[in-house]
Amino acid sequence: MVQKIQAPITKYIFSTIYICLIYYGILFAVPSYSATEYSSKTSFCPINITYTEFSEILKEIRHFTSNANVNFKNSKATEYVTLGDPDIRIRIEDELNESSFNQGPEIAYDVFYNYSYYDAPISSIELRLTDNIRDLSISGSDKTQVNALASLIEDEFKDIGCAFGGISYRLILYIALIITALVLYIYSTIKFSISDRVSWLLYVVCSIFIMIMFNVLPWELWFPGTAVRAGPVSFIDRHPELLALLSIIIPFLWPIVQYLKKILSLKKP
Repeated sequence: MVQKIQAPITKYIFSTIYICLIYYGILFAVPSYSATEYSSKTSFCPINITYTEFSEILKEIRHFTSNANVNFKNSKATEYVTLGDPDIRIRIEDELNESSFNQGPEIAYDVFYNYSYYDAPISSIELRLTDNIRDLSISGSDKTQVNALASLIEDEFKDIGCAFGGISYRLILYIALIITALVLYIYSTIKFSISDRVSWLLYVVCSIFIMIMFNVLPWELWFPGTAVRAGPVSFIDRHPELLALLSIIIPFLWPIVQYLKKILSLKKP
């Protein structure tokens, strides 16, 4: 009777470990010839520009990349732009110029530009402009070119300047409105000895007004973090939210002013 003798399980374990060590030793010993990728990331303040200004920025980017990648012919570069508002979103892949942007919305609150050229000195560009994100990401095999393009685009946006908008600005405005309402309420109750009934009524009116201001009105459209507009933009066109805000606040404050004037006239001897 012949019995099969099984090899100890530890023998197979050590054999497997030995083979793995040889495999990974060979793998890491072979040098990698893929190009090193460098990257740069930049953030921007709130932006309020025209399609003309945006197309000029893209023109500078395309001119720079064409020079940086002039000797790189391994593949073909691709690029596109998306423009969106709360209702529509379009993608433009052909000529990225001002005339092609006429297909976009009147005001684009969400803009994205993408450039891709695999393994080139400038291999990837992503410019994302939204209400709460305004970032530029550039990568490529040439660190000098990557940093130079990042500085160029950053300077272009600095020349345009910052707009009054975005989540941080809206938060500051919210707090300012709350403080203003509280000051008016406290001042009117203490200064003019308003009765408890009138004081309570004023408090309710102020509370309702603040709730409507915060939850109903389109603050993100009045004070957007990003707005790329069609046509010329004057100062009033750049800040229509200020006129809209005044048109809301003044009608609300006018009855209060008239009421306070009436109380003051009654207190005069």
